[in-house]
Amino acid sequence: MARRLNTRHSELCRQKIQVTQLINRLMGHIEGKVDLSNSQVNSIKILLDKSLPSLSDVKTEHVSQGITFNLKLDETVTDVVNREEEEQ
Repeated sequence: MARRLNTRHSELCRQKIQVTQLINRLMGHIEGKVDLSNSQVNSIKILLDKSLPSLSDVKTEHVSQGITFNLKLDETVTDVVNREEEEQ
């Protein structure tokens, strides 16, 4: 058998598969298909916390800046606007 070019890739795939299996097991417990004890649920939670990023740890900062629009008007449009202003 040929040697793998990237051995790290197989480790990452294996970890993703294990995380998916843990999530599927918890989903089965939620749906009532699988019975899990409290210690099993807690251990799955600990393993998921180690392997998945927690969304509560993510801090987003958004700084908005003003938007400037540069409009180029045709001469015909400015003529119409000027005529309307003169009539009033």
